[in-house]
Amino acid sequence: MRKPRTFLKIALLSPLLLSCSSKGYYQKVVFAMDTQILCQAQAEKEEELEEVLSPFEQIDKIADANSPHYQTVSVYDINRAPGEIEISKELFDLLSFALEMEKETEGYFNPLCFGLSTLWKNHLHPLQEGESPSLPSQEDIAEELSKIKNTDLLLSGEGGVYRAELALKEGAPVKEKAQIDLGGIAKGYAAELSKKKAEEKGWEHYYINGGNSTMVFGSKEGGDGTYSLSWKQDLPGKRLFIKNACLSTSSVSVQGVEIDGKVYSHIVNPFTGEASPSFTGVTLKGEDAGKLDAYTTALMWVEPEKREGFEKKWGVSGVYYKDGEVIEDRLLS
Repeated sequence: MRKPRTFLKIALLSPLLLSCSSKGYYQKVVFAMDTQILCQAQAEKEEELEEVLSPFEQIDKIADANSPHYQTVSVYDINRAPGEIEISKELFDLLSFALEMEKETEGYFNPLCFGLSTLWKNHLHPLQEGESPSLPSQEDIAEELSKIKNTDLLLSGEGGVYRAELALKEGAPVKEKAQIDLGGIAKGYAAELSKKKAEEKGWEHYYINGGNSTMVFGSKEGGDGTYSLSWKQDLPGKRLFIKNACLSTSSVSVQGVEIDGKVYSHIVNPFTGEASPSFTGVTLKGEDAGKLDAYTTALMWVEPEKREGFEKKWGVSGVYYKDGEVIEDRLLS
């Protein structure tokens, strides 16, 4: 699923201060993954920014589960293929990363949740005019969970030819396969590729804002190089400081729907099928934007007693919040 927009903002969005460096300061905005992606950087040429941001548009196409793309094999095509399908090296790498994250998060991030997420989305945001938001039936949820449990995503890359297949496990009690949904990691994965391009170009002073849910920071020129950020809504008045690191946020604030006093979204629990986390959102700080994206998706469902252990294992720090209040913090303090 696409991650909902969140409310972190960079407090200093004005043009960065000029210096005596021969490099110039430039800003570039592209539209990808249903949001504006902003890059501001000190670089040799303005064209460098377009190259650094290019992974967002590339990953947007191949990770799309909702629409086909001309002359591009994407997740959409894998989901609809009757069997094995040839894919690009880029898509193979992205899918391999998704399976790696499933293992690393002990299944709390699962790349096969398209059907379950869509089920919730269709009930919470009905297309038919006049229809009210509702909850899917337990039978429909159980059916989608069974598809997830009984489907394997198979990848092969022999001889430089890359293939993917969704296959039912032997003896599966369902006839339909689960489908792939990479919305929970695609933006972070693209941001990490962009960060590597920035590093290859020797950028020092820059940041990339992936629609506020994914952010990559170098250092800010002047002072100690630290950027100052604050929340617009989720944690009003709270501030954090960051340089040479990444941030990722999962939140139900924007696309969540309240029914009978509980807020539901299409961020789903791959074990239970639930769609109402016990908190509003989580923000993580770490070094790898792609992994952070998967981690925040997973941590929306990890039990409280296990969250700190996961953070230590992954080398990240997080803050969890609900209704404008911090409920658990290893990031801001």
